[in-house]
Amino acid sequence: MNGSTAPGRSKAMSVKIGDIIITVVVGTSIFFLGRRYMEKESTADQSREKAFSQCIEELSNTCAASTAYAIALEDENARLNRKLSDCRYGPVQ
Repeated sequence: MNGSTAPGRSKAMSVKIGDIIITVVVGTSIFFLGRRYMEKESTADQSREKAFSQCIEELSNTCAASTAYAIALEDENARLNRKLSDCRYGPVQ
């Protein structure tokens, strides 16, 4: 009888050790994945902060580049609207 209970105990212990090993491996994996995710978030935050700083700097410089770009876009938009109007209704005289 003593011999028949011993294998059961070692099997139960090996299951417990296996559970512990799996728990440690999964926990470690989660830790490192979480750490990597936080590093990526930190990099994204730095990129957003840099873009925001550049925007603030541009605004403090009276938006010269943005204003010039907006004017150029408006001029091009007016030119394209004239061409579209010419195509639809013929040249304006």
